[in-house]
Formats: sequence, C-alpha cells, structure tokens
Amino acid sequence: MIIERSQGKLKVIDACCPRAKSVIEQTPPELQPRVNGKAASLDEAIAAAAGHLKKAERPLLAGLGTDVDGMRAAVHLAEASHGILDHMHGRAISNNMRVLQSRGWMTTSLTELRNRADLVVFVGTDARQFQRFYERAIWPAETMFAPKPAQRQLVYLGNGLKAPTSGAPKGIKSSQLKCPPEQLGELAGAVNAVLLGQPLNNRVASIKPDAIEKLAEQLKNAKYSVIVWAPGELPDDTAEHTIESICNLVETLNETTRSSGFILGGGDGATTATSVSAWLTGYPLRVSFARGYAEYDPVANDTQTLLDDRSVDAMLWLSTLASERKVPAGERKLPTIVIADSEQCLESEPDVFIPAGIPGVDHIGTLIRADSVVSLPLKQVRDIGRTRAADILQAIHARL
Repeated sequence: MIIERSQGKLKVIDACCPRAKSVIEQTPPELQPRVNGKAASLDEAIAAAAGHLKKAERPLLAGLGTDVDGMRAAVHLAEASHGILDHMHGRAISNNMRVLQSRGWMTTSLTELRNRADLVVFVGTDARQFQRFYERAIWPAETMFAPKPAQRQLVYLGNGLKAPTSGAPKGIKSSQLKCPPEQLGELAGAVNAVLLGQPLNNRVASIKPDAIEKLAEQLKNAKYSVIVWAPGELPDDTAEHTIESICNLVETLNETTRSSGFILGGGDGATTATSVSAWLTGYPLRVSFARGYAEYDPVANDTQTLLDDRSVDAMLWLSTLASERKVPAGERKLPTIVIADSEQCLESEPDVFIPAGIPGVDHIGTLIRADSVVSLPLKQVRDIGRTRAADILQAIHARL
C-alpha cells in the first residue's frame, strides 16, 4: 500500500482494501475522554473505568476489536477483574469452534487456495463482504500450480448468490444450486451420500437428484477442491450442522482426491482475539474468570445472553478497528466503559468513553490473518495523539 501525505491529509494512491482506504483517508474525529458525559483527562477516565470494574463482581469485556497487544491486555484485565471475555462476532466463532472441538476439520490457507484449487464451492456465501478475496485468491494475475484463473470452476450453494463481475477474468465459469440457508447442511450431506455410493431417490432441499449427483461428480474429478463457508452468514440455528456436514464432505473427498475447507471470517479482529485467547487461556474466547481461573462455556458466556439474563454487573466494550457494530444493550442499564476509535458504536452515552487509536493507522501493531497462519505487522501512518488500546487497558489493570 502506498500512502501520500499532502497538507496534513492522507491519500491512498494504489489498490488496496476499500475499507482500509476509507479509514485512512477520512478526517479523524476530534475526540476526548468523557466521564458521565463530561469532558475528562485520560487519567481521570482511566481512574473512573477502574472504579467501575473494582465495584463489579462479574464484569463483561466484550467487543474485543483490537490487535494482538490489545487482546493480550484484555485477557489480563479480565483475569484481574474476574471478568468474562466475548468477541462481537462470538456467535459465529462459537459455531465454528464447536465443530472443530467435536470432530476436527481439514482446512487450507489463502496461499494454497490461490495456487492449487481448480474447483471452489461457496456454501451460503458469495464472499462479497470480503472485498479482496476474489482479487487475491480466486482470480489473481497468476498462480503456481492451479489452472489459469479463467479455467477455475466456481459453484455457489444457496439463495441469491453469484460471482461478482468486477475484475473477473474473461471466460470464468460459475454455477449455482439454489437452496434455503437452513438446508445447506442437508445439501452437503446429500452430496456426501452420493460420494459414498448411496442412491438419491428424492429431492433434497428442493434440488433434483441429478443436480446433486453432478456436483458430487465435479468434486470427485477435481484435482484440488476447496469448500468455502462464512460462519457469520449462516443461520445460527443450523450453522453448526452445516459446518459439520461440510467437514464430513471434505473428509470423504480426501479418500480419493484432494480437498480442503476454507473459513471466511476474522473481521473486527475476530481471528486475532480467538488466537490470543487460545494461547493465553487454552480456550477460544467465551472464557470466564469469575471463579479466579479460566472456564470455557460457549453458550452461557454469550454477550447478549449475559446482558439479557442480568448475569453481569458491568461492561467494557472494546472496538478500535473502525467497526460499525453498536454497543449492545440489555434489559437493564449497566455501568458501561467504551474504548473505541470513534463514536459510531454508541447509541447512548456510556459512563466512561475513552478514544483509542486504530492499529495500523494511529500506531503500529499486529493482527492474525483470517486463515490463522500468518501474523500481519501493521505500520503507523499518522499521529493524532491517540493512545493504544493496550496502553489504556494496562493502565486500568494497574489501578486494580
């Protein structure tokens, strides 16, 4: 990425992620810490935040949109305050992790997908939310081993899905099997059944048997197929079943050919938060330190459930990656601390608001890439005096 400075403003002058470009080029809002809606110094806001956590018996540290250092500090603060940790995308993360824990999976990296896949099957997503996925992995300028991007086959399972046309190479082939989102697991299971030699006599998810058999044949004949899903786009009630069915299908395919899964996600620091939590606590988020040690419960430690059940008595919301996700509300008002890069996450005034810098814009940092195999170093591109979230959290921790 090449960034040009002119008269105090930043301009991205080469191709990059549209979201990153928007964040870098926008004029940052002038923000200062507030306590009970009134302007305060950073030290006063930190003291007030620490005061709320000291009084709380079971605080919730949620959002967790931050870099590696910020997440490390959040885990240590949760331990010190006997708090609970959950990411803003915790439900999607949890649906994925429960499958990994119960049966395991075979997944690949962006590089493997880019360089080896000749067939990519999208289940319940067309990856439009992931703005550079096609450019970087599906139809890059060149690959090492895969056929030319124009010869790569794309299949979409779900409703209203299609390959984007912008930037697509001429002659790209794609097809779709329309299927209600809640029946995607049944469809993947039917394809698996065909591969295992079981005949289909009836439609599955309103799809004719011959169309399912054709997809099974495509997968069987591919040299390296990749099945892509985005856990955040699957219905909560059936997501776990769908992901498990995909993993079963991948396992069957590897008896005769090569196949892998690929998970689209990681937005708002989700992969970073999961990875840091795992290496510090042994658990992938939804961890509670209420009893003085780490306890994992992917159902009970859900942010909205905790708020609705009145199971927590204070909340710290952390969001420093230019997210538009709003601070959630429960049935009663809790003492709320918000550490964020802007005010767009607020629908009401929190008890304490502390502005923080954006990793990779206002300060250096590190994020874990969506496929969990690479740590991405982030550089600082401007200096507007914003404090790192990690430093704010460490200062609150010190006062406890």
